[in-house]
Amino acid sequence: MFLKSSQIALALALLCCTGTLMAQEEAAPDASAADPLKHGIDVSPASVAIINGQSITWTDFIDTITMRYREHQLGTEALDDLLRMRIVEKNMADRKMEVTASDVQSEFEKLDAQFRAANKSDMGIAQLLKQRGQTEAAFRKRLQIQIALKKMAEEDFTEVKNVDATYQTQWLRSKTAAAKVEMAHAKLPKGVVALVYGEPITAEQFARNVILKVQEKDLSQLVSLVMHLHLAKQMCKSRGLSVTPEEIDAEYKRAKKAFGDNPKFEGIHFEDMIKQQTGMSPDLWKRSPNLHVAVAMTELGAKLVPDSDVAAAYTRDADWYGPIIEVKHVLVRGTDDAKLKGQYRSMDEALKQANEILKKAKDGTGFDELVKLFSDDTRTKFNGGVLATWVPRRWQQHPAMWKIVKDLKVGEIGGPAPSSSGYHVLKLDKQLPVPPITADAIRDLRKRRAVLLFEEEWKKSSRGVNLRRFMNP
Repeated sequence: MFLKSSQIALALALLCCTGTLMAQEEAAPDASAADPLKHGIDVSPASVAIINGQSITWTDFIDTITMRYREHQLGTEALDDLLRMRIVEKNMADRKMEVTASDVQSEFEKLDAQFRAANKSDMGIAQLLKQRGQTEAAFRKRLQIQIALKKMAEEDFTEVKNVDATYQTQWLRSKTAAAKVEMAHAKLPKGVVALVYGEPITAEQFARNVILKVQEKDLSQLVSLVMHLHLAKQMCKSRGLSVTPEEIDAEYKRAKKAFGDNPKFEGIHFEDMIKQQTGMSPDLWKRSPNLHVAVAMTELGAKLVPDSDVAAAYTRDADWYGPIIEVKHVLVRGTDDAKLKGQYRSMDEALKQANEILKKAKDGTGFDELVKLFSDDTRTKFNGGVLATWVPRRWQQHPAMWKIVKDLKVGEIGGPAPSSSGYHVLKLDKQLPVPPITADAIRDLRKRRAVLLFEEEWKKSSRGVNLRRFMNP
């Protein structure tokens, strides 16, 4: 069952606030690096990264790629490519078929001409491959396989005049049945992702083919995530802590229960949500760096904020939990973006109208009526204009609004406050006090302390990345 986008956002927020994920965003690569796959201090030849003297080897990273993409669509495509190549090569050998360098060159030139014509550009396939960090040799190898596949299909479908891609796929499927392909993880040796004709396709071959398909920013994020895991382990080890399989299982069960207890997700399976969002089965997700880092933050947080300090920490961090402030608004949309001129009011025009609405409100016109008459926010126009119910720390992320809201009493109206959408006339509708401390709040404040410390350690860490050297097969 697929989740709607609003349910996805809520699911991720639930997992974050209950400590299953360290942050809602993926591990961010170094934004200042000119090359996202090669930056920082020197990295040893057999490694893809280093952090505080601890190397992340290519072998380690192969395991991470295999875990992340083995059940992902990109991983399926990468493995299918390798299976196709093996099956075609085996049948070529059985038929003593040869595809010459001349055959490949002829096909390359034809495709290159088609590419240039389609794009109306002088850039050819060779330049495109270089731009993508891929080798021409690897591309020519794939051309060789495609040429051989077409030739063998033509030999076997003698009654067909045009053996197109449909017939080639049919031919490949018929040969796959005889290839004795085994992909069940439990039946494979370590470091192998599939057996074809009894011969292995190794995890390294799979990883290198995946790398050709994954965008560089995603690879960079994956390297950063593995570095996050190493740093989290370093921080735990220095404090006598470790993440055990039992703790991983306990966190998984706790998150699953929290998900199941939320009425927003009624009828949705936790396992389906994980699969949809990560491309991984629950068992693979339990082994992923994401969950291990999150549990490490939970362990670290309990060390940083012991039971004896919880009450004081909750008082210090009260603005993360309350008061709970509900605000209604009337949005007067406006922009000074030249591209949108004529579609929306200018910001000056929006400010003028917002001030007129504010005057009407202060003269006694009901706020709900003003919302229905004047608000340009279709999302809130028919629910009384409820903009958000947030705690002070959340409101502070919108400083122009918070500057007004923080000085209002319940029932008072203020503004206008500018935003990227225009101007807002604001009403403080409800304000509830800081709630009593709960187990979820304790878990949250501990996690936040751990994440803040983690961010400080990340900034101070000595680190480098060089995945670029492993980009070509």
